[in-house]
Amino acid sequence: MNQFKIGTRLGMAFGLVLLITAVIAAVGFWRLSMLKETTVRIATVEIERNQLAMEWKAGIDLNWTRASAAL
Repeated sequence: MNQFKIGTRLGMAFGLVLLITAVIAAVGFWRLSMLKETTVRIATVEIERNQLAMEWKAGIDLNWTRASAAL
């Protein structure tokens, strides 16, 4: 490494820093796209499941009220 001039060594170090920055940016972009997929899933499937569970609970509550009144 000592055979290279200081400018060459600084250029290689700067290139390495740019490469590391590009890798970090690519990983960040990839993780954000995965987060978007998860958000879409939560916004559709999980909300639909929650709605069905709430309807089921309302039916159970109504049946309990009817059973209590019948007794």
